[in-house]
Amino acid sequence: MNAIELLHRFREAVESDADLDAWANITYNRPVSVFVGIDEKNPPGDGDYPLIHLFPRARREGYDAGESQETVIGVSCGVLDDGVVSLPAANTTEAASVSRLDELRRLALAAIDGADIGGAMLAEVETEYETVEFWPYLVCVMLITVREEYLAGQDPFA
Repeated sequence: MNAIELLHRFREAVESDADLDAWANITYNRPVSVFVGIDEKNPPGDGDYPLIHLFPRARREGYDAGESQETVIGVSCGVLDDGVVSLPAANTTEAASVSRLDELRRLALAAIDGADIGGAMLAEVETEYETVEFWPYLVCVMLITVREEYLAGQDPFA
């Protein structure tokens, strides 16, 4: 399965996920905006948050690549949220938005994990968070490695 097919399967999974939709409507009173690629000259506006952005990141295939091919799909999750919570038991303030960002990430990953990607599998997920620099815009990026095995003698470029 090529990278664009994977992007479309992931997009379909997050667009149609009832848990993701319910969470967004309860938490932010609006559905999640889903993007496949983003126009840097016309980026998402404040009204587009929470959002999920899907993009191809890397592909490894070839005769020397072993018996599998790998595609890395990037999945950015973003919230616009300046919510904070004061914890009564301590002199602590917690940015509730950090927890909300991770809730969005986990729901997106659960939806993607349920996507029909044929015989391929989600081999690895690496997540990086940016919760300070662009406050109150919080973002995380998951790099999802999808591995698909093929048999000896198969064309790895087919």
